Amino acid sequence: MRDYTRFLTVEAATSGTINAALSVAFAMAVFSGDTVIPATGGGGFAADFLPQTFMVSLMGITVPSLIVRKRLRAGGLPLFAPVGAGPLWRRALVAAIVVTVAVGGAAAGLSLISPPLPFATLLGLKAVYGGVLGAAVTAWALRRLVRPILND
Repeated sequence: MRDYTRFLTVEAATSGTINAALSVAFAMAVFSGDTVIPATGGGGFAADFLPQTFMVSLMGITVPSLIVRKRLRAGGLPLFAPVGAGPLWRRALVAAIVVTVAVGGAAAGLSLISPPLPFATLLGLKAVYGGVLGAAVTAWALRRLVRPILND
């Protein structure tokens, strides 16, 4: 079980790190040039949580799952057995929509009461949000994809 926990932790941390970096890159592209970003309005950051949540969720489920499926087929994960059945794209899309509505909606809603944020603060917020969300959806997806076959 330690190997399984370590496996999930490493995969989730990797996904979280990548999604944090991508979240910062996209936030820099969308909000660069402004020193203070309002929460609402045309250039506000509240609405940006919805597409961010969708993309982080979709990619945080799809990419690690494809990599793990390939490793399973190649015999690179001998202590794990496949569990998940059904098309990955459907599971990833449905999960991304549900997460976007629930988590992204909550983040956007809470942002509506936020004061304007300095650009650097917003980048930090986007990094933490993208990282935590990416790690969480990856761990969730991989728990549904593989299970341990041996206890250590």
